[in-house]
Amino acid sequence: MGIKKLFNFKGSANLQKVKEMRIDKNYGGIIHQLNLDEFWHSLQGAEKAFIRNRTSWSFGGRIKSEELDDPKSTAQTKRSVYAFLLGNASWASEAKEYELAEKLLNEVIKRTNNIFIVHRCYKELIVMHHKLSKQHEGSLEKCIEFSKLHIEIAPLLFENAMNTGIEPPRIAAFNIMMKMYEEKGLLEEYENVFKLEQQYKNGTFE
Repeated sequence: MGIKKLFNFKGSANLQKVKEMRIDKNYGGIIHQLNLDEFWHSLQGAEKAFIRNRTSWSFGGRIKSEELDDPKSTAQTKRSVYAFLLGNASWASEAKEYELAEKLLNEVIKRTNNIFIVHRCYKELIVMHHKLSKQHEGSLEKCIEFSKLHIEIAPLLFENAMNTGIEPPRIAAFNIMMKMYEEKGLLEEYENVFKLEQQYKNGTFE
């Protein structure tokens, strides 16, 4: 069994699509600077308030919370959109705002064409939902879903690691999936994931 390329890595195309989107409500400040208007518009009021407060704190009070998105705000940042989203995802996860953390990480995946950033996002999503899976059945399903997606990008992750002269990063999804299958007595599925892990370690993809 080989790792099928089911994951169409089209981060740059997705980013262009995001740029072309238009919404009725306009935002200013850092949200508009980073082209996050559409994403920001999709968040709940409490989620926006959380990010405003964390952003103001992270800038040491130099930027007021309302300046993050106010239409009249001219506030800007030197941070990349990925650094902004990933930073807020970490704060959301630490504050147990897991739904917001997932939204932020998924937005990064949608926008980036950097496979290592995608790897980091899947890793954080898997760890988060694996932690929650004992209390929430929905998190177990999401853990499996994100683990499969993480495994699907293994060939591209391995190739990019080799091209940049670094060790291919560890993919925890392999062990998580094998443990789940072992606990359920699904030996064939366990063996399949084990073979995929060996392919990743050896760089011999079928």
